[in-house]
Order: sequence, then structure tokens, then C-alpha cells
Amino acid sequence: MADGGGLRYGGSPELTVVIPTLDATSGQAQRCVASIKEHTGVDHEVVLVHNAMPPQGFTAPVNSGIRAARGVYVVVMNDDVCVLAGWWPPLRTALDEGAFASFPVTQDGFHRNDFTGWCFAISRETVARFGHSAEDFFDPQFKVWYQDRDFLLRLCEAGHPPVVAAGAGITHQLSQTLEQKDDEALSRWVERQKEEDRKALARKWPGGGRGPLARQLLSLVPDP
Repeated sequence: MADGGGLRYGGSPELTVVIPTLDATSGQAQRCVASIKEHTGVDHEVVLVHNAMPPQGFTAPVNSGIRAARGVYVVVMNDDVCVLAGWWPPLRTALDEGAFASFPVTQDGFHRNDFTGWCFAISRETVARFGHSAEDFFDPQFKVWYQDRDFLLRLCEAGHPPVVAAGAGITHQLSQTLEQKDDEALSRWVERQKEEDRKALARKWPGGGRGPLARQLLSLVPDP
């Protein structure tokens, strides 16, 4: 799905917003897209990746969306996020000033100072330098959870932690994307996969990372 910003046919947008979703027609997904359309004043596209049954989790649709992205910059966003006025320029400025990932301030509730995996911006250089592989940005072994922690640790090990863009604001309905109480089979699969992802993280990062910055930031990241 492409969206707004005066994008010319065949042109390359400044920004691609990748949104994995279990239901592209849901109210929360539509509110997310509407907020982007209202508050993004540059050429942009929105890539909604429908993640229907059988479930793929979060990582696979994000990787697919990033592969499809045409923008100079990419923002990965949960479908329960809404962006606020002026959200994009501070994120872009942080990247242009040397950050490999920047993230906004969550204004209506829980905000993490180390990294917000539910909304973050990266450059093409970030994708090339810090992606898991040439094909996949996130490590595919983390299907539902911990892909953002793995990315955070990779950045910290390299001495380039994500940068919060204080002038960028969003709202976020914490965990609403994964809360599928009406689908018991999906809920059971998510809970089983979270545990598998936790084990995978422990195998990949025994001790929580080698560098002191990685260890310090990891200690601040809450478990789900």
C-alpha cells in the first residue's frame, strides 16, 4: 500500500513506513495509517504487511517489508502506534547526524529510554551494516519477541546505541498488536513462541553481550 506525500509515479520516496499487521482492515491499523497520512509532510509510502494464519510472528513481515521498501529511510512501526504532528523530522535529523537508529518519545504511557522496538527509524546504511544478513534485517530465529533486543545489542556492541529524538512523539497501545484474546489458538502459539525466542536470545547472547555498553543497556530492558 503506498500513501501520500505527493509521491510521483515511479519515484523514490524519502520515507518508507513498514507496518506488520494481523488485520489490515482493523481499526487500529487504519488509525495508524491515517495518522501517518495526516502528519508526514514528505514523500512517503506505507507498506502494510498482512500477517495472517499460519502465524509468522513479527520478524518475518518486518523483514519482508524492509526488502520491499523504496525509501531513503525506513521506519518500522507497530499497527497500534499513532504518530503525532512533527514526528518525522527529528528522527531524520538524528539519522543524518550519525545515528544508526533513532526512536520517538511515547507520550501517552510506557516509554523506554534505551530503544522503542514498536517504532524506530533506520537508514539504508543501517540496513546494510547492522542487518542480520543480506536478506533479513531482523534475525529470523526471533519470531515474536526479542528481535528488537538483538538489534539493540548489535548496535551497542559496535558502540552506536540508538538515539532518542526528543522532538518526535507517538502514542502506543502497549502490546495490543499481540493481544488476540478472541483467537485462542493464536494466543497459545504466541505464548509458546515467546518462550522459544527467550531461549534463542540466551543462546545468542550468553551473559547479555560482551561490551560494557551492551551489558548496561540490557539491564534496563524489561522482560515481556
